Amino acid sequence: MKSVFYLMSFLLLGYTLNAQEKELPKNKSADYYDKFAGEQIKKDNYALALEASAMGIAINPSKPWFYYRRGEIYLKLEKYDSSFLDYSRFINSVTTNSEAYYNRGKAYLLYGSYEAAVKDFQKAAEIDTGYTGAFYNMGNAYFLKNDFENAELQYNFSVDRESRNPVYRVSRGWLHYKTAAYANAVTNFYDAKEIDQNNVKPYYYLILTHIANRNYHDAYSVYLELTQKNLQLPANDSSMIFMGSYVDAVVNHIYREKNTEALALLKKAKAEYNQYNKNNRGMKSGYYPAIYADLLGTIGLMYERSDSFALATDYYTKAQLLNPYQKNSNFKTSLARIEEKIKIEKNKDVTPPEITLITPMATRGQGVFADADLSGNIFISGKAKDPSGIAWVKINGAPVQNINEDGSFSASVKVKDKFTIQAADRNGNTEAATTFTITKMSYKQPDGSDIPPIPADAAPKFHAILIAESDYDGKTWNKLPSTTKELTELTTVLVEKYNFDAANIDTLFNKGKADIMDKLSSKFENLTEADNLIICFSGHGTFEKKGTELFGYWVPVLTTESSNKQSQYISNVDIQSLIAGCRANHILMLSDACYSGAFKSENSLQTKGEVISVPYNMEYTMKSRNIMTSGGLEKVPGESQFMRLIIKALQANDQKFLSMYDLYSAIAPGVKQSTSNQPVIYPFGKDDEGGQFFFIRNKTSNIIQPQN
Repeated sequence: MKSVFYLMSFLLLGYTLNAQEKELPKNKSADYYDKFAGEQIKKDNYALALEASAMGIAINPSKPWFYYRRGEIYLKLEKYDSSFLDYSRFINSVTTNSEAYYNRGKAYLLYGSYEAAVKDFQKAAEIDTGYTGAFYNMGNAYFLKNDFENAELQYNFSVDRESRNPVYRVSRGWLHYKTAAYANAVTNFYDAKEIDQNNVKPYYYLILTHIANRNYHDAYSVYLELTQKNLQLPANDSSMIFMGSYVDAVVNHIYREKNTEALALLKKAKAEYNQYNKNNRGMKSGYYPAIYADLLGTIGLMYERSDSFALATDYYTKAQLLNPYQKNSNFKTSLARIEEKIKIEKNKDVTPPEITLITPMATRGQGVFADADLSGNIFISGKAKDPSGIAWVKINGAPVQNINEDGSFSASVKVKDKFTIQAADRNGNTEAATTFTITKMSYKQPDGSDIPPIPADAAPKFHAILIAESDYDGKTWNKLPSTTKELTELTTVLVEKYNFDAANIDTLFNKGKADIMDKLSSKFENLTEADNLIICFSGHGTFEKKGTELFGYWVPVLTTESSNKQSQYISNVDIQSLIAGCRANHILMLSDACYSGAFKSENSLQTKGEVISVPYNMEYTMKSRNIMTSGGLEKVPGESQFMRLIIKALQANDQKFLSMYDLYSAIAPGVKQSTSNQPVIYPFGKDDEGGQFFFIRNKTSNIIQPQN
């Protein structure tokens, strides 16, 4: 039987490669270099193989097999776009080689072009009907595009042909895991374990399936079998580290009802997954996000058991968002259970709200330091918390107009030497008025130099997730060829001119919803109070109106007009749910898509009254969650003026600190004049305190001259 390189076996069953070093001989023929490259491939010495292959092509660029060889090397080096280009050159000359179609299909698959991958695997199987690997990887492509019915057909066919291949059974098991068909998943992982009894991974996959089904007793039984065989997780496989901690938390702590110890290990597993995901720049596996979703759901269970219902709700919601393909979801059941518990708690609530003052800065006792402006006003902000929700907040007896759904409030109030704050919950419980004495009042007009917006001890760190969608099908959604180029230029500006480390910038080009949501969730969970994040989406957008509410959507690739929006598109509600609880100081979203105005959050829709400006020297200290859009409820041009002007403004800036509002002021007139669309800034999410995002110029950066 034809020897098949099984695409997923490196990840699923743990095979590894070793590299060797050699020098490239000089002054040889093209055929010599091609043969030499083939020898180096066998030795896993891909860098030298690539050099030799390129030398052969330079000498004789007309020989198709040279491109086949180099395509193979690029595939090994994970340079997938270069790989499928070289295989295409070969296929243009040799149209009946099944291996070439198969290998190009692998390159497309790993690059994320799943439709193209399916077509190539189909062609390989058509040329060679005995090519089981082509049917199997066709199943992988269908799986990754969430076409589970066709994926299962291909997996079934592969298993029927080669029943002793554990990889095929493992992949079919993950399909059933992801769709919550746990009994079928157990059967597949058990069979894979029996076929390859010395491989630790099928054991862990079996345990994880029992955990997802909340069958902790069977999970513990398989774990005992694993320990009795003394099988250890591979130390060099970072993808298994978080699974090990997750399994440990369940079988050694949750199973024994040690919830506190379990929660600590679950958080460790979450951090390990985030680290793995941070370093995972390519499409390594379509399975791990489903495990991560269950991990978050298990954390939610621990919070539920400790009656921390708000946190439990956040984690169950995130888990459901990251794996929405379960017809009988534990997450839905858990959310319904929590909602009922919250209703009971609200009805029991007889205590008044708890008020936390954010600004002015508190001194000992009930004193505050406050800076009054020239009119004698001071900026007062805080948060009122209560299980039944906040009905009102009053300062000096006057109702505060700016109260968000989460209880955060702000006001600019004329005071002399003291002020009072009082709040009531929705059950009618009223907090007694608390009086704060102002022990210091001063005013100094900020000029942008003597009062820096970012304190010297803040040590800010900057991150970015840049999402560009261009390779649409051209039918339902037009292709957008400029999006990836624009965000590549933005990456360069952020790294070269501002304090962004390239390692902290994730570029997601032409990815589907699952990949984007997984990366966003991982990033949100991993950030600290010192971190600042930009999220940029450049692609198609749409919206719908339900009653009086607007729902905005980002449209990733791999969608059609008939697609279920909830499962294929990314909504403002999705992002708001994922962002809940993120510890980052500032998050700024740049939405360059049609109808971006509908992408504001539910929280921003409920904000009442005038917008209160935070004092200049507090703008960095106060948290912010904002979205800047390229327009309101209208279409925007395919060739983006919004993104072009943002890049140009960032290039031209010569100030140390460039605020979000300064950036907006720089680009809004140009966008309005060239497109007739008015860019808009909205607060987004529940943790916005009125601050704003600042870009900080590198000390050593020169002004980059903008290009027209």
